Amino acid sequence: MVALVKKETWIDRILIDEKYQRQGIGRKAMRLLMFFVLDKYKVNTLYLSIVRENQVARKLYEELGFYYTLVDDLNGELIFKYSKGA
Repeated sequence: MVALVKKETWIDRILIDEKYQRQGIGRKAMRLLMFFVLDKYKVNTLYLSIVRENQVARKLYEELGFYYTLVDDLNGELIFKYSKGA
């Protein structure tokens, strides 16, 4: 019998300088970060959070496969989850 190892990690923040925003750089950077973490470290699940008002970030993360899970009781941020293979 093979045990399934559940490995999770948190992406705290990814920031793109204002003068470079809306050029697709954030999307490319996030895809690279996701690939690197999921592949190199064999992580199954990624978490991140956004402030409720940041609809641009929400749309980006949802397009990349993240889905809303809950609101953080400490700071009110929305928590999103990405599960590899889901």
